[in-house]
Amino acid sequence: MTLPAQIRETRRLQLSDERTLEEREHDCPAPDELILQQLGTAVLLCWPELPIKAQERILEQSKDMIGFTPIVGARKQIIELLMRHERH
Repeated sequence: MTLPAQIRETRRLQLSDERTLEEREHDCPAPDELILQQLGTAVLLCWPELPIKAQERILEQSKDMIGFTPIVGARKQIIELLMRHERH
């Protein structure tokens, strides 16, 4: 597709989206969610360097998160994620 055609298609899609800007902003994660994603990724990347006591505390805290619906088997899923990351 040529650049002018891409521009026309983008404009057509913009015009066909009748939602308000405020409604479209809800498509993006909230700023707190983005920060939590970055923090979680940072913990994942630093995990091997954390003291065992800190690792255990983080895993224990993951079972008791105020404001979050508990995830059945979260600790197991977290450990599996950490193990997958260790292999890379």
